[in-house]
Amino acid sequence: ARGVLAHYWSLAVEEHFYLLWPLLVWLLSRRWTAILAMLAFAGSVAARALALHRGMDTDYVFGLTPLRMDGLAIGALAAILIRSHDARRLSRLAALALTGTVAFLCILFWMRGTADQSDPAIWIAGYPLVSAATAAALVWCCAGGRFARLLSARPLRWFGKYSYGLYVWHPIVGMLLLHSRLSLVPPGAGPGLVIVIILFVFVLDLLVAWVSYQLWEKRFLKLKRHFPAQGQPGEMEWKMPALLPATGP
Repeated sequence: ARGVLAHYWSLAVEEHFYLLWPLLVWLLSRRWTAILAMLAFAGSVAARALALHRGMDTDYVFGLTPLRMDGLAIGALAAILIRSHDARRLSRLAALALTGTVAFLCILFWMRGTADQSDPAIWIAGYPLVSAATAAALVWCCAGGRFARLLSARPLRWFGKYSYGLYVWHPIVGMLLLHSRLSLVPPGAGPGLVIVIILFVFVLDLLVAWVSYQLWEKRFLKLKRHFPAQGQPGEMEWKMPALLPATGP
């Protein structure tokens, strides 16, 4: 995808994962699924490092599914851990993992002097650390507690409900109103006017995401009632907090 649809590359990567991973989960035991996820993580990071070292076009490195599997693999491992271990013990480990990954990220940014994605170190180490921190935070939340209540705050849940629409639409709205012939920013505009225009575009993004949810996403989410979740013995000890409304994505 190019132009205002360039960000759809990540949706393509996700769809590749969704098409393949459920089949592997169905065919393999939980142990082998975890091993496969760890291999996918290690292989993706190694392949990305090799591709950068060999001078591959960064657009391909950034968007090819085999080179971006590490984040999805970490998420798969988190899901397996949640279904296989005691909630309280795992939540304590998740809290430590979150603290450690955030600390390593800060050290990485400090040592490199940047958090820009053009830095190869960010591609190789930064992306996996961000994925690990996110997974650790989700695992920690699944056992409840103060952190889960914090992330279950009503404003965060509201933004979470429309976050997918925001992701899909915000580059399109932003490109049209800030970087095209329809741009709202006049030549020579001062910082104050630019800030006001950006805030207006953000509010418009929210409005478009809300409309998209009401007219499009909600119709598909209602189909969930035809696919009720079925847990396995030993999984009920986990209490997923209401991080998103029941009708959310």
